[in-house]
Amino acid sequence: MRRFILTTLSISAMLCAMNIAWAQTQQNWIETYPANVDTLDAFFLEQDCDFLQNAGHVFDLASERWLSAEEVSDKFPQISEHIFDFGCDFQTSRNELEKLINYPDALPTSGYALIYFDLAVADNGKTHISMFSDSFIANYNKRVQVLGQFDKTVNIRVLPSLVGTQSP
Repeated sequence: MRRFILTTLSISAMLCAMNIAWAQTQQNWIETYPANVDTLDAFFLEQDCDFLQNAGHVFDLASERWLSAEEVSDKFPQISEHIFDFGCDFQTSRNELEKLINYPDALPTSGYALIYFDLAVADNGKTHISMFSDSFIANYNKRVQVLGQFDKTVNIRVLPSLVGTQSP
């Protein structure tokens, strides 16, 4: 009986480790760390646009413009429920985008980039997600998973810092 329990525990631990490894390999994120959330907010305010955290957007790398939610729905229906509009229409060069999100390399000159502006990260490296409802957390986790598994674009997860932000 003891051997059976130990074997069962060993198999369970192995399966758990395999599931974690599988989940990690299924995520296609390139993580970037811009200066802080205020920098992002100021950039979008200058464009007379809304900056949203926990929101995905698609950037057309060839025409250097953000796709509307409707355009994303037409091109990429499998992610459309997780994509948001900025509430405006504006151009951004690849170079501006690279600097804004602190992208480590040059973005490709064609195709699309999925930009996910994650929740701001505190100085200890953690988000404040525990403050939110279970429903919010479930939707957040689903969004990160769905967008992170999408393989038709360059997937960039922007993790802005709360360090150095201005409090209201």
